[in-house]
Amino acid sequence: MQIEELGQLETPVLLTNTFSVPACANALIRQAMEANPEIGHRTSTVNPVVCECNDGYLSDIQSMLVTATDAFMAVEAASDTSRSARWGPAPA
Repeated sequence: MQIEELGQLETPVLLTNTFSVPACANALIRQAMEANPEIGHRTSTVNPVVCECNDGYLSDIQSMLVTATDAFMAVEAASDTSRSARWGPAPA
């Protein structure tokens, strides 16, 4: 919905297993608030985008091993190219 309704991304996109979506969303929200302390106070809130897949057949999904720290590390490890990719229509 976020992308369809607003046509923009406010955070990096993370992909994780179903049970780790909350930890990843929390990490993206915290990272956005660190970058802009006015989020939620003087500006609108942030809408993280976390995609999920059920990997229960690959791992013990109930262990819920993905943490916010893992999400921070994944974002930091992303290449400069992926961080600077443009989304939405090209500028005129």
